[in-house]
Amino acid sequence: MKKKIISAFIAAFLVLSCSIPQAFAETYFEYAHFTYTRNRENKTISIAGYDNYIPDMFIPETILDDTVVSISDYAFMDNTSITSVVMPNTLKTVGKLAFNRATNLKTAVIPENCEILGTSAFQDCSSLKSVELNGIFTTIKAQTFLRCSNLENIVLPDTVETIEKLAFSDCDALQCVTIPRTTTSIVENAFSNSPNVTIRGYKDSYAQQFATDNGINFEVIPEYEMGDVDLNGSINIKDATLLQRYLAGSTTLNELQLTLADFNADGKIDVKDVTAIQRHIAQS
Repeated sequence: MKKKIISAFIAAFLVLSCSIPQAFAETYFEYAHFTYTRNRENKTISIAGYDNYIPDMFIPETILDDTVVSISDYAFMDNTSITSVVMPNTLKTVGKLAFNRATNLKTAVIPENCEILGTSAFQDCSSLKSVELNGIFTTIKAQTFLRCSNLENIVLPDTVETIEKLAFSDCDALQCVTIPRTTTSIVENAFSNSPNVTIRGYKDSYAQQFATDNGINFEVIPEYEMGDVDLNGSINIKDATLLQRYLAGSTTLNELQLTLADFNADGKIDVKDVTAIQRHIAQS
């Protein structure tokens, strides 16, 4: 009798064990060269793979009317075909190790609505040279760009508060990382074995203190007042003259100069701004 009970228990256990993976298994679909999973409840999609149709990969905002909101963990791990990736503005999450060892990936654009850039997302992307970070994530997670030996420059979003361990470690070609005022925590080895890096940040910021404490070269980001059109650190008649020349079509201004030229903050750059700058000089 005991043998029958034991045999029945074992049989029931095996049936249950076989059913567990099925209950939790993802269902994968394929469409427009991508492999993906779908959340039917909220009609969202997570990209899980790519058939390498072309090396310059553009991830769509939607697939069959469902919104692409994430790249799954490990999605493009060990993919040696893709050379660039542009992600849609609908994307909120790049999973951990998503592009790990994608050794021919050279450029990547992270969209402005991205909330999470996963741990080791670009680790060992040895050809990666340029990354445009436009997200709203608060953390550069551990090992995000570890051993990206060709990465040269990177500008962190103004939302970044924390840089975790080995985030930019072993990046031989890394020249400059621009760190915002919002960053208040950087793990000591975040830039280890990246001998050529300069941290670019604001005067008296946490980034400056970190650079000083760890013997890393630091470059101060200049701060300009509205009206300082020639970017020389003060507002004077030269600014009004330069703006007049711009309005006459005899010179050009870069994006920062155009922002500073709208002295009266009415959204337009015209002779009213010249007059406002002149009045400011006269009253100074």
